[in-house]
Amino acid sequence: WQANGTSVTGVFSVDARRATQLHTLYPEGGDDTGALLLRHLRENVALTQDAGGKCDLTAGTKLAAYRDVERVELQFTCAAPVDAATTTLSFAAFFSVSPNHIHYVRVGNGAGRQEAVLTTSHRELSLFAETVEGESPSSFSEFVTVGVLHVTSGLDHIAFLLALLLLAQTLRTAIIAVTGFTLGHTISLGGVTLGVVSVDAALIEALIGYTVAYTAFEAFVIRYGFDKRQGQAFLLLLLGLMVASALFSVTLPWLALAGVMVFSAAMLELGPVRAQKGLVWVTAAFGLAHGAGFAGAMQSFDVPQADLLPMLFGFNVGVEAAQLIILGSALVVFGLQKRLLPKAQNYVHAFATPILLAMIFGLGIFWFASRLMVPSAG
Repeated sequence: WQANGTSVTGVFSVDARRATQLHTLYPEGGDDTGALLLRHLRENVALTQDAGGKCDLTAGTKLAAYRDVERVELQFTCAAPVDAATTTLSFAAFFSVSPNHIHYVRVGNGAGRQEAVLTTSHRELSLFAETVEGESPSSFSEFVTVGVLHVTSGLDHIAFLLALLLLAQTLRTAIIAVTGFTLGHTISLGGVTLGVVSVDAALIEALIGYTVAYTAFEAFVIRYGFDKRQGQAFLLLLLGLMVASALFSVTLPWLALAGVMVFSAAMLELGPVRAQKGLVWVTAAFGLAHGAGFAGAMQSFDVPQADLLPMLFGFNVGVEAAQLIILGSALVVFGLQKRLLPKAQNYVHAFATPILLAMIFGLGIFWFASRLMVPSAG
């Protein structure tokens, strides 16, 4: 957002896949997601002034898309200059279709800059209530918050971490697994955000679903035994999903998906015991996919190049903090169950754990299959 006297111009960027959710709000709106986004923002973004009431939305323009991101520009005209009257930005976009949506706001007026994170419980921002000269000291802390919210609001990341914890079984193995995952997602998060590598966003989202399903499957066979028929069934399921996607005339990244099949077959051939010895490398490989997914959030914020490194560091700190929160909470729950209900341990092993793993596996397969239905970007 840029404020200049009574004029305020905002450029809104959002991941193109997130924008497709708007079709559920406007089923009659056609296939132009950019047009739906413009309509949605017109209805859900407003500027008001205590002195002059509501600012007029004088123009709205769909901008050229880039990096799998939809962009829209909004122009407002207020009754009084922004720096001379209390001006409030009210933001309600996407919360009706995605309650966990996070909106990062950066506002400039030539003299200073302001940054904030808006969520469904915090939808308003007073522009330049605390304007500072030059760099905003909140940049790092704001992106720590964004990193935490991005992980804790993403069910696929939470499901993966729970499956990983059930796969590890012991605290030592869990630390090794999380170390590999952290290494992987840190490398890809930095590489994609800094533009060193580019990825197919739709493929990455599908691969995240695969990592959830595979980790839950591996946790199940380690806990309850393994035979080759289970592995063959898993491979046939993956192949069937790919063929089904092709029948829907979806352009699939066949080379990458062939790699998924080869990886799955190789890991199943090794067997769960030998495969677990290389757990740190497997989780590092899975971390590459999740990190590229995290990078999508960073790219949609369109952060200035000069601010990218400190904000990237803050975002990654937030991601790590969220992981520790989730894993720590799960360990506390598991520990309390063992301490307070020791007699229920057999029931947990026989019923609760396999049901939980089956649910996580089902979610992973659903995400993998549904995300394959999105045409590939490359």
